[in-house]
Amino acid sequence: MGETGYVLIESFYLNKVIISSDSKNGPREMSLENDIGYFFKTNNSEDFKNKLIESEKNDNYEKIVRAKYFSREFSTFNHYSKIKKLFK
Repeated sequence: MGETGYVLIESFYLNKVIISSDSKNGPREMSLENDIGYFFKTNNSEDFKNKLIESEKNDNYEKIVRAKYFSREFSTFNHYSKIKKLFK
């Protein structure tokens, strides 16, 4: 996971909904199935504006709850547990 991924995980921990470009890698991979953010077409300022307005109008509670749950997969404890299993 690159730096972009870390920023997203931090936003999930802080109960923030993500608004990201629809790039082929990174944010879209993390959020497509989980419905935890808004995606605008890359290099499309009008679509970005519309997604920003949409995010402000909507109650994002469900997206935030899903994001918080999803972020647990990337916790330090979870990483430690996975590494520990490798050495068993």
